[in-house]
Formats: sequence, structure tokens, C-alpha cells
Amino acid sequence: MEDKKRGLNVLIVGSIILLLTLPFMSSGIFTNFYNKLTGRATSGTASLNITVAAYAPTIIEVREIAAQNPTESGTTVIIFNFTAYDGNGVSYLDDATAEAYFQRAGQTTRSNTSCFAGASSTNYKNYTRSIAMYYFDQTGAWTVNASIVDINGVAGENTSTTFTYNQLAAMTMSPGALSWATVNLATTDTGASNNPIVVNNTGNKATSSLNLTAYNLMGETTATHYIYAGNFSVGGTTAGCSGVVMSNATSKNITGVTLVNGNNSIGTNNTASGQAPLYFCLKAVPQTISSQAYSSGVNAWNVAMI
Repeated sequence: MEDKKRGLNVLIVGSIILLLTLPFMSSGIFTNFYNKLTGRATSGTASLNITVAAYAPTIIEVREIAAQNPTESGTTVIIFNFTAYDGNGVSYLDDATAEAYFQRAGQTTRSNTSCFAGASSTNYKNYTRSIAMYYFDQTGAWTVNASIVDINGVAGENTSTTFTYNQLAAMTMSPGALSWATVNLATTDTGASNNPIVVNNTGNKATSSLNLTAYNLMGETTATHYIYAGNFSVGGTTAGCSGVVMSNATSKNITGVTLVNGNNSIGTNNTASGQAPLYFCLKAVPQTISSQAYSSGVNAWNVAMI
């Protein structure tokens, strides 16, 4: 009987202990305790690594450039400004790398290797650039390419701005006078002693048409005698005697002559030099004129670009 009573008491105490521990078991304490006893992990760690890239510099503005006029046989210096931005601060901008170019398809890029760094604020800096355009640079729209590199080697570029380079029609000729050796009534197909007259394009207008207006040559002693304009021909090759026959006070197109926009300094008659030769030929001498000197006088022959 005594043993039964002890067994009952143990059962009652065990039941009370079980009832008291159930909430803790449901909250995971028991599980955690169990996992620790068994060596199972219930938590872990992870390493994080993030690289924040530096701001790339940008050319936020290239100031508008007004249309520019070429300078005959010279250069036109264009001064303009652009602004660079760097989110890291202006100290990140490498002034020595600030560059700008003028570009047009099929044309030589115009540039200057240095920029002047001007006013700046926290993130902005202004740069001034001067670039020379040549008299023979093609007319039309030119693109402004401005760029800069920061101290990390990251580049920024802007090609959104263009300007117009205007057209200039201009030319010079040399020599300014032609002469012939003494001729007689039987003389035919004789070129001028100082052929050719070389026409130099001193602007940027290209043309495939040169017109020449000729005049009769009047006798210097007997003014009623003439060597007529129709006795001359003008051409663009050494075979000038097969050129275009002139007519008094009439503009004639000298066929086959092209005057490109080019650099006159690269050589006479070079196809890219902006030059064109004109060869003059006396086809025949009128049979009824007297022996004397003949000249154009006040009516100088005129060459014109079309």
C-alpha cells in the first residue's frame, strides 16, 4: 500500500513538471537546448562587400557659337567656352586633359592642344578654348567635340553643339598680265610667253565653273585696227590652243576647269591646292591689220568664279 502511494505521488509531481515545461518547449528553448546538445547550428554570419563607383565627369554645356566667316587666305580664330561637372568635386577634374575639336565629315579636324581653366564652384568648372579655322575649310555645319578626363581616368564627352562656317567666294590671279613674242600675219596657234595665269581660290567656295570675259585688243598707234577677241582661245591645259574661243565683251565658260577649296601653299596645280591654270592662245592674226603694238587697254580681260 505504501508503494502505491509513492507511485501516485511521483506521477502527480511528473505531471505538474510536464505542465510547467510545455510553454517553454513550444517557444523553442527546449529545441535550442537540444540542438546545442547535438551540435546543430541555429544561426550564421555573412560578409558584405560593396564598391561604390566614382562619378564620371560630364561636359554639361558647350556655349553656343555664332556663325563664323572665313578670312581670305588666312585663319579665323574661334574662342568659345564649355563647362565640366564632377559629382566628386572639381578637384577630381584633370585640367590638363580638357580638349575640344571642330569636326566635319571628310574634312581635317581642327584643334588646339590646350584649354584655359577658368572659374569653378563645388562641382563645376569652366574652360575656354580657341581654335583656328582655315580659309579653305568647307562651308556648313561643324561639330564641337569637348571632353575631359578625371583623376581616375574616367572620361566625359559632349558632341551636341554645332556651328556654321559660312561660305567665302574669293580668288586671286597671277600673273596679272600676259604678253606674246613678236608675231606676224602668218602666225597661228601661239601661246602667251608667260602662260598660264594661275587662279588661286582664296576662300572656301568650290566651283567647277570659271567664266572669262574677253575684249578686242586695240592698236596702240592706229586705234582703228584690232586683234579681235575671237582670235584667242583659253583652256585649262597646256593644249590651250584647243580651248574655248573667246568673243568680244562676252562671258564664256572655260570648260574642264575646276577650282576646289584647298590649301594654296601645297603647290601649284596640285589637285587639292585650290588652284587652276588658264592657258591663252592666239589662234591667228587678222590679215588686214597694221604692224604695231596691240593691247586690251582699259578693257582688261576678266575671270570670274560662278
